[in-house]
Amino acid sequence: MQHVQSSVRQNYVQYYIQVSPNEKTWILDDFNTDLEVIKSVRDNHAICFVSKFNRSLTMQPTDVQPELSPYKSHNHGVYTPDEIPTEDHSFLGPKSRALCEDANLYWMRPMEVTEVENAPLNYTSSLPVGYSGNGRSKRNIAHCSTSCCWMVCCCTTHQFTWQSSERFTCAHVCDKCTKAYKHEIREIC
Repeated sequence: MQHVQSSVRQNYVQYYIQVSPNEKTWILDDFNTDLEVIKSVRDNHAICFVSKFNRSLTMQPTDVQPELSPYKSHNHGVYTPDEIPTEDHSFLGPKSRALCEDANLYWMRPMEVTEVENAPLNYTSSLPVGYSGNGRSKRNIAHCSTSCCWMVCCCTTHQFTWQSSERFTCAHVCDKCTKAYKHEIREIC
């Protein structure tokens, strides 16, 4: 389920996505700060991620929700969060601060990835930590998924997908990966 809320006066677009009763996500594009904040709640544990966004790739605030188009371009992103949460939330706008007041906030940095040709959309495959195929256990990679035309291999993957009137957006956050593995994960992707 996805619900989109937008305000021209407050200059934001917010997506609310519920995958299950135990998994909910809010994605707030704040056009006052040019920051995108993702709040994820899984099994009553909340975490927030923040990154800069590109205005040309984001649905603009509007008073009237535009009609969804059946044919959309895809916007992909693979990110890695900082290992330490940021204590100072003063750089966030008021709506973002309120959204993340009960959660740790991590800056996300984009990772370089290579597109996988002929990858099926929305296919996800989870692998246990001890999985030995393709040497993943040696690399401490627990999860690989193919979605939005990208192959993503991470220690822990948070996948966020939402759609606007113009495009389908898919963001993967590769979490809990030590610095020693990040270079190797980039090469795999």
